[in-house]
Amino acid sequence: MKSYNVFWMVGLVLCISCSDNDDPTAASSPVGWHSQPVASQRDINSVFFLDAQRGWAVTRNDSILKTNDGGKNWKGIDCGCGFGIGDRKLESIYFLDKDRGWAVGESGHLLRSIDGGETWNEQMYNHDHPEFKGHDLRSLAFVGGQHGWFISAYSGRWYLSTDGGETWDIKHASNDFSDHWNQMIFTSPDVGVVVGSRQIVSEHVGLIRRTTDGGLSWDEQVFDGLGSISSVSFANPLRAWAATWDGQILRSDDGGQTWDQRLRISTEPIENILFVNESEGWLISHLPNVLYGGVWYNAIRHTTDGGLTWSFQTQDVNLFGSAVISLHDLFFVDDRLGWAVGSNGTILHTASGGRVQ
Repeated sequence: MKSYNVFWMVGLVLCISCSDNDDPTAASSPVGWHSQPVASQRDINSVFFLDAQRGWAVTRNDSILKTNDGGKNWKGIDCGCGFGIGDRKLESIYFLDKDRGWAVGESGHLLRSIDGGETWNEQMYNHDHPEFKGHDLRSLAFVGGQHGWFISAYSGRWYLSTDGGETWDIKHASNDFSDHWNQMIFTSPDVGVVVGSRQIVSEHVGLIRRTTDGGLSWDEQVFDGLGSISSVSFANPLRAWAATWDGQILRSDDGGQTWDQRLRISTEPIENILFVNESEGWLISHLPNVLYGGVWYNAIRHTTDGGLTWSFQTQDVNLFGSAVISLHDLFFVDDRLGWAVGSNGTILHTASGGRVQ
């Protein structure tokens, strides 16, 4: 099941459940998540599955991972994009079918495969000015088979394809470099939202823009007192959730027109949120006071009541070995089969929605 991607502030008092223990560092083994072996020690930034068997992931260097057996075996593929030395990385990957896929990342890289990810080539797109080619690209996805998009995190550029990824053009452009975009989602070729933040003096405030005409025009909502909005997820065209970098969740019941309900589940950042239906969802959040080698450890939380309460599924920092430090992305094909990826080549898998069985 491909979820659309997001959330709400219900009532005056809401309880956040941390399993049977409110201490986020308490042991949680056994759990419903298990490590999958992978031949990469690089950070894995994003994962996508076409179905229960076929999946791909992108890493911090110029390599792409592929599986044809649900992640039991992962094959490393050099994309040949020549990022060179340093932390150049791919940020997002998406496949329309078993053959056609795209990946985007730093320095304006747009890669395309037509053979199921075995080989990759740089694809040209209209970036309207050479200096904008160097800006980081992210949040690649399609809706309806023909309409695809990705965003530039810092340049104010969004890019759209209406022919199944054959060509890409600027759909909306802005020269406001104080805006930083994290994720874009369309629920139809016309209706979509993009989330991020705006820098006002030395602070970043939450920012959401929404379009109902395919990106020709956008309505803007600025959320004072709210940190950068890191992720958004739609369970259906009306019900949505958005997560923030200061541990809050917003919910919309009207397709993103309004975000009236707000819940703080933590004081720590939420990196990713994903709902598969109106009741069930997962998120990745940092754990308070758990720092390894200068990097904050984070964990997966789960809800079955539309986000009113959340329980930890992977809060034990030693659960998967000392190499597991930080998770970056989640993907579910239905309410049971899911994957989470992160630092040091980490790939976690669940066949039970993360529930202990």
